[in-house]
Amino acid sequence: MTSEEEKRFRELLVQMGRVSRAGQRGITLALRGAPRCHYLFLERLHSAVEHCGKDGWVRISDLTAVLHETPPAISRALRTLEQDGLARRTTDPEDRRKTFVGLTPEGEAARLACEQELRAYFCAVIDDLGLERSEQLCRDMAGLSEALERQNKELGTR
Repeated sequence: MTSEEEKRFRELLVQMGRVSRAGQRGITLALRGAPRCHYLFLERLHSAVEHCGKDGWVRISDLTAVLHETPPAISRALRTLEQDGLARRTTDPEDRRKTFVGLTPEGEAARLACEQELRAYFCAVIDDLGLERSEQLCRDMAGLSEALERQNKELGTR
């Protein structure tokens, strides 16, 4: 690795770390007034219901596949949501081996409240950057994501 490549490598690591930490801190601060809502999992559950569910429910097996999580991880997250009254499970009356899960009205309300707080936070970030810079940043981040995925795929085939 040349000294110029080493410099670019270090700068990329530093900037990715700074963005990650600042983004996580901003999300935490934006959601600090929200109830313990587990926004990311609520959003993922909502998306799975929209993508492959029916009538507000998704099979747990489909949720596991869509989220690329292990069944125990899904179970733990769902148990917490159920305890907080944000999600519920039901057994398929036609096949008792299948379990469905969906958001409760309180879960959907919590998801939307958190989404509103995050939208306000990121709109302020976009305003701070300016429209042109934020659009360019999105294009650059899309390119970075694609490059990371190509490298991940390459590493996965080794």
